[in-house]
Amino acid sequence: MRSVASMIEGLGGYINSSKQAIGAGGGWSDTPSNYGLNCATGHIAMALVGADLQESDRLYRYSITNRPDLNRMHTAIDMNSNNLNNVGTLNGNAAALSGDISARNGTFSGAISGNTATTNGDITSNNGWLVTKNSKGWMKQHLWWRLVYVRFILVAQRE
Repeated sequence: MRSVASMIEGLGGYINSSKQAIGAGGGWSDTPSNYGLNCATGHIAMALVGADLQESDRLYRYSITNRPDLNRMHTAIDMNSNNLNNVGTLNGNAAALSGDISARNGTFSGAISGNTATTNGDITSNNGWLVTKNSKGWMKQHLWWRLVYVRFILVAQRE
């Protein structure tokens, strides 16, 4: 292999029995597994010089074994108002959004605050009261309920 590797212009080499990439003249060596490569003994190798192939300024689309840094951002991304589509799970520490949130369900472990809430179903408290503040209470919007309630009060007072 050494003689074939020496015919390659530049930094030709081969994979030895220890799975190390060795320069044809012995001038360089490297471990392919450090880059997520599994090279078989007897294959031709080629050294590409640079600061670890200068991958530090690129974001890899695929996972490289033992190199999680190749899939890690080191700055914020400006999406220029474009979408992130088909996200499986979005994990993070906080979200600051200026528009609406649309989701099928939600679970919150802390407080929820806002100006108004509109639901198409019941509002339920599993372990506490439904509390209102500032001289406000619960109000039913349908007039029918109010009339029935007033009639019940009048009937109860007559007896």
